Amino acid sequence: ALPIWPLRRYATEVARVARQLRLYILRTGTRVIWHTQPAFPWLPADPYRNNARISLFNNISRTAMQREGIEVFDMFEISYPMLHTAIGYPAGHFNDFHVRENWARILLSHLCSSAAAAG
Repeated sequence: ALPIWPLRRYATEVARVARQLRLYILRTGTRVIWHTQPAFPWLPADPYRNNARISLFNNISRTAMQREGIEVFDMFEISYPMLHTAIGYPAGHFNDFHVRENWARILLSHLCSSAAAAG
């Protein structure tokens, strides 16, 4: 089994990644969008694999990315209300319909509206 990262270790690592991404953006002019972890469409498998814990990690990464000026696309907020549609819920998976028909459209809408606002 993989080791479970404590929140403090994750915060340190994601802050390091955010700084590296910021330098990459400054060097290349590339638009970078960080996305949060989607909701977990299974009943809690153990004390570590559950949506409350995912939300904590997402809040840490969102804060770190925003501190460095990196755009954040919140997959958790999009996927959480859709948990009941996961195949086999409460022990299921999101499928390509969720990605193609919902998440991708929301991301494209976000990209187009932010590009239009930029002018």
